[in-house]
Amino acid sequence: MTDFIHPLPEGPHEGENETRQQGLETKASQEESHESWPFPVDGAELLDQLAREFRRFLILPDHGEVILALWNLHSYCFELFDHSPILYITAPTKQCAKSRVLEVLAKLAHNPMSSSSMNGATLFRSIETFKPTLLLDEMDRIPMEKKTDITMVLNTGYAREGKVHRCQGHEHKVVSFGVYCPKALAGIGDYTTNTVTDRSIQLSMYKKLKSQEVEKFRRYQPEEWQRKCVRWSQDNLDTLERCQPQMPEALSDRQEDIWEPLFAIAQCAGGQWVKKCWAAASAQAADSATQVTDDLLSLAAIREFFTENQANKAASSDICGWLNAQDDLPFKDLRMAQGIDPLILARTLKPFGITPRNLNLGDRRLKGYLLEELETVFERYLPPENPPGQPLPATNPENTGRNEDSWTLLGNAVADDSAPKNGQSSGVAAEEGVPPIKGTNTPQEGPSREFAFEEEF
Repeated sequence: MTDFIHPLPEGPHEGENETRQQGLETKASQEESHESWPFPVDGAELLDQLAREFRRFLILPDHGEVILALWNLHSYCFELFDHSPILYITAPTKQCAKSRVLEVLAKLAHNPMSSSSMNGATLFRSIETFKPTLLLDEMDRIPMEKKTDITMVLNTGYAREGKVHRCQGHEHKVVSFGVYCPKALAGIGDYTTNTVTDRSIQLSMYKKLKSQEVEKFRRYQPEEWQRKCVRWSQDNLDTLERCQPQMPEALSDRQEDIWEPLFAIAQCAGGQWVKKCWAAASAQAADSATQVTDDLLSLAAIREFFTENQANKAASSDICGWLNAQDDLPFKDLRMAQGIDPLILARTLKPFGITPRNLNLGDRRLKGYLLEELETVFERYLPPENPPGQPLPATNPENTGRNEDSWTLLGNAVADDSAPKNGQSSGVAAEEGVPPIKGTNTPQEGPSREFAFEEEF
């Protein structure tokens, strides 16, 4: 994936002053890499400890510590994956600890770079040079003239092949910049575009209650956990690169792209972490399945019209009249408060391949639409009106009988607590232990696509 950044004057004599100054102001941790931990590291125990570290300083939403622990560990091995999920941290108002999330990540993540004042040029040059874990705060306060270029980098840089191009020097030579790296954003409200949130895992922060207490974030030096992250990532490079984890069917193709690194890490780490990751991903998929973006609002409203009126065809004028009568929808405010009309309705549906046709409606012959022609469009672009539940893991015969989509085990595969831990031995599995990770010859510890969970989600 490539994109073009608007060209700016280049060269050492012009156009670089602002970028260089912002580069100096950016707080970047470009110290020497942490030494690897001298002993093998158990992945599940490492993730458990990372989750505890985040809970020490933060009041988090459901699954928050799971998302942060997995995302933090992925920053040490992101180059193994095709995609790196953007961590999208938001809050309804100030003092909800969204900046504190970035501060803790700055202590735990690999090669962190923190900033609240980058422009597009600083952003892509920093990524190309340092390959940092980028932590961008105050995203809701970025001036509009900077936001376009930053959004372009975010949209492109979640994929490993993501690049931006820029004309550089007096000869306007086209230079490409790799912009792939882990990125965490924080701001108030909906501070970025749908294209960025579509590439993100969301963490919604709220102000803590007076009865809730966390530790003060003072002189925090978690070097041990950073070194253990380095060691675990080094020991599991081949396994992570070949891992093809199973993910919830509720995830869309884009959601599978961004969740795959976290599922791969959870599967390689073992313990209860596949189960925890599965629950977190399923919860976010359920939330997104009920959300309709602004560009699909008209389509969702038209579906609601046909459902409410139990009609299989309708005149354009009848649909428009119903839309204009809905106080919670914006259609009545169109055309200087005259409301939506059949012409606007036709323009709205044309990009979806739907055009009005002549219909016989009683003794009237009017322009309108057939439900059977719209149903395919509804199915293709809108979330289901009644989303199906997630299949239960086949932990026992009772669960298997409760839904047809339960996971099944291969042969007599069961969890073997006595099996060697990932990264702590030669990894030779017991004869009837957990089967290898798909796509590898490495035996797996903990939950996998054929793993018998100990309990339901």
